[in-house]
Amino acid sequence: MSQTAISNALEVRLNAIASPLATAWENVEFSPVGGVEYQKVDILFAEPENPTFGSGFNRQRGFMQVQLRFPLNTGRQAALARAEAIKNWFPRGLSLTDSGVTTVIEKTPEIAKGGNVEDRYVINVKIRFFANLEA
Repeated sequence: MSQTAISNALEVRLNAIASPLATAWENVEFSPVGGVEYQKVDILFAEPENPTFGSGFNRQRGFMQVQLRFPLNTGRQAALARAEAIKNWFPRGLSLTDSGVTTVIEKTPEIAKGGNVEDRYVINVKIRFFANLEA
């Protein structure tokens, strides 16, 4: 249940950005339109941390990767501008709550170097998070 709440909080926040892009979500049918930018989102969970003994407390860490996919041969400016907008939309320390679970953006999001993948210019934005959970 906590991974669902974490995912929901992150996805809702991403959808609330100004001028959202079409999105390929995990396990949801998506057909990209040729020549039109879109984003692919994956949420990856790390092994839970157990910093204390004898309690149900654990910390769930992970990151949301937003893969920006822009048409080839159109320059990198639009893709970089979108990456910066996402970076600014998820500032370090931002708290997002869903179903009683608070997810915190742990670090300033990372923007990776772009490159060509198939018919797209791709830039990844990595958004690191954690949630402190009680069993």
